[in-house]
Amino acid sequence: TTIPQGRQVLASDGIAYLRGLGLKIPDDGSRQGGTLLVTGAIAQGRTYNPNPDTAVGGTYGVAYPALDAARRAKTSAFVYGLRQDDDVRSNLAIADARVGNAAVVAYTVEIYDTDTGAKDPVLTLTRSLKGGDWTQIDGILAQAGISRGYVRVRPTGGSSDFITYGAVNDGPSPGTRTSDGSYLPMVVP
Repeated sequence: TTIPQGRQVLASDGIAYLRGLGLKIPDDGSRQGGTLLVTGAIAQGRTYNPNPDTAVGGTYGVAYPALDAARRAKTSAFVYGLRQDDDVRSNLAIADARVGNAAVVAYTVEIYDTDTGAKDPVLTLTRSLKGGDWTQIDGILAQAGISRGYVRVRPTGGSSDFITYGAVNDGPSPGTRTSDGSYLPMVVP
């Protein structure tokens, strides 16, 4: 897509827009996610849900920026400020930015308890991704049995090109409250 200087493209349904450009994205109702490579422009994404109060209407969601190659992680990244309690829940996403690379990279996700300050992770997970793949770990702190924490994400056995981020969502579980989200950016050491 060519965008003239000083113009913007807004797509209310990003997946449908990308399908219209010829990308082979399944249309079977399954959850969709991945990595989109944008060059020569600034990009931003927004994920949202309808307001559960239909009398009020509108949407709740979270917006997040695209990250250029210089701002992506190679060997490790941290996401701070995750919470799980009666008010909110946290999810963690990992996007492999090696678009088009079929090699699988295993990402180690170490979850740390902020309340105890322990130096060792309370839980370690692994997620394997091909270039361009994306995954989300829902309720990551609930899985670890903690209420406040942070994570370290690193490719197992070397380096990669990836992005990780968190989202703190309104409501202790999906379908409760608004699911309005706050974006937590990664910190690359």
